[in-house]
Amino acid sequence: MTSEFDKLLFEDAESIEYQNLPEDFLHRLVIEQDDQFVATNALAELSKRGSGGEISAKILKTGIGDNHLKAQAFSVLYRADMDSALRLLPELLPNANTTMLSSIAEMLNMDLEQLLTAEDGRSIVRALAHQILSKQLEEFSDSREIESFLVAVKSSGG
Repeated sequence: MTSEFDKLLFEDAESIEYQNLPEDFLHRLVIEQDDQFVATNALAELSKRGSGGEISAKILKTGIGDNHLKAQAFSVLYRADMDSALRLLPELLPNANTTMLSSIAEMLNMDLEQLLTAEDGRSIVRALAHQILSKQLEEFSDSREIESFLVAVKSSGG
């Protein structure tokens, strides 16, 4: 007999009513689902419920999922627990692709003034700017976000 969760594994991302699923199902979809659209939608629902931080940290620490899931996991973790997200950056930045760099820049841009007031924050911001500048701007899907971050960093003296 097929369980209710197993039935979800055969549905496409658009047909699942994430808002009606229990949190344990959503967690399993994020971790176990091969369809990354399903996984990212499940993580988005957990984030809406305010319970996506822990699983986002797990994704980032273990490398579960595709680039979009990891980038979304950083955003969710940053919003849930900024300090935990910032502590992960030294591990994430060296191998971050443009999707992840964009997500990190978007989050840090929200708190850039605050980050630049402390040496640790300035160090993180500089490391991110360095990683971004090591790529071609055209590689980023949203180059405006990246340009905005770089301009803000430059104008702040960071």
